[in-house]
Amino acid sequence: MKKSVTLVELIMGIILLGVILLAATSFDLASRQFFKSSDFKSELLAEASFVMDHIDKHLSEITGYASDKGYNRASANTFWLRTASGTYEYRVAGNVLQFCDITAGGTCEVLTQKLSPIAGDPLLNASGISFSDNVTIDNNCAVEVKLSLLYRPGEAEHYKTNPRVTLWSRTALIQHSF
Repeated sequence: MKKSVTLVELIMGIILLGVILLAATSFDLASRQFFKSSDFKSELLAEASFVMDHIDKHLSEITGYASDKGYNRASANTFWLRTASGTYEYRVAGNVLQFCDITAGGTCEVLTQKLSPIAGDPLLNASGISFSDNVTIDNNCAVEVKLSLLYRPGEAEHYKTNPRVTLWSRTALIQHSF
């Protein structure tokens, strides 16, 4: 008696192999999409953390006293501060946040180009960053910073393809009595 594969068995084997290959390909594509979206978010989070660290570092170095705080919200788009090493200003223009060294003639560096306002948020509805100095920590003056970045500003937010990151920080300021 000869052993051979019938046409039905051959077709069933091909269909089964096709289903297995389709499942493997689908898993691979889903994994790549997940990695891509998490990569967008982690890149954005790293940039937002860098900006917040930069701001917190300079806020903690403010030199002020009772009659002159050493910082000021000059306008809706500028916040200046004075430290022992000089006077600096954070400037917002569209979705760009710059850090300018006023002492060195106004030289500026771009900290981010991904600022994004949040409609309906009273602090972030204009520019994507807010500096608020009417807060206290343990009866000391403090500056509260809220920052919102969008992976591609100007495009609709989407959790996979265009994620948003919002960070918030409060820094207590040391003031002198003289």
